[in-house]
Amino acid sequence: MPKDNIMKEYLYFILIAAGFLYMGSLFGSGLFISLALPILIALFSYRNAMRRSVVFVVMTAIVALAFSSSTWLFILTLYGVMGVLTGQYIKRAMPHEKAVMKIFVSAMVGVAVLLFALQGLAADLNIAEVVREQVEAVQLPAQMLDQFKASNPEIASEIGDLENAFKEMMLQMMPIIIATAVFLNSLLVYLFTIYILHARRYKTLPLVKLSRIRLPGNPMLGTTLIIVMALLSSWLVPRWGDVVVVNAIYLVVLIFAVQGVAVVAFFLTRTKLNRLVKVVLFIALTVLLQVFGLAIAGWLDAGFKIRYKVSGKDLK
Repeated sequence: MPKDNIMKEYLYFILIAAGFLYMGSLFGSGLFISLALPILIALFSYRNAMRRSVVFVVMTAIVALAFSSSTWLFILTLYGVMGVLTGQYIKRAMPHEKAVMKIFVSAMVGVAVLLFALQGLAADLNIAEVVREQVEAVQLPAQMLDQFKASNPEIASEIGDLENAFKEMMLQMMPIIIATAVFLNSLLVYLFTIYILHARRYKTLPLVKLSRIRLPGNPMLGTTLIIVMALLSSWLVPRWGDVVVVNAIYLVVLIFAVQGVAVVAFFLTRTKLNRLVKVVLFIALTVLLQVFGLAIAGWLDAGFKIRYKVSGKDLK
């Protein structure tokens, strides 16, 4: 690309980034920024080489200094990594599941760097205490607590203070909560970027139908190793044993729940119902089964290849 054109491209994308940052600061919407900026960076990265994309990330971080005291750091460590890799992997036509997993792992490394950077920039900042204060400030709905007491009276009587018990559980699950949020963010950025590029008639790999999604590799072996490593870690470091095991279990549940959603979609596609009815039923079933029900469906499908046996076709 000629030098004049690349400078115009930088200016064009920087102006859009400034607009996003202004809207984010105006409405205080961190969620909007966490999606809009990585998508914008991904679109720039798709159109340009890695080196120019990194320069654009740095320029965006400098512009962010005018709007927020911390957004620039998020851009350098998290949003930039997510966006640049998304654009590059889509351009290289990398398989979707492989690309998303690589982006997610890289983004988690970015989160770790971000936490260390925040701790280093503010010597008196204790991130663990900040997280605890935020969780303790959460007001749990009284209706939810009353419903739990009514449906589980024996457990509720043993626990005693239900609100504090739930908050302690939230603190123990904070690593997996953060990982889930980063994964969803990475996935949404990837999907929205592909949709935008497709709408602009750029060449991208076609997205896999929801009913054909499956976990890559050998999920049974992989999840077994996760549990074994968690149990081993809890034995080696007893102080963090419960936290590690709880997060490992929920991670495995979430992994199989992803495939469980695909199983629900698969069986609905085999019906002759109206498309709108299928959508309504899909939403109703996912809500009814909840995460654990979906995880069981996903585990059964991963272990016994239920969709393959029903359709007689491989999902690859």
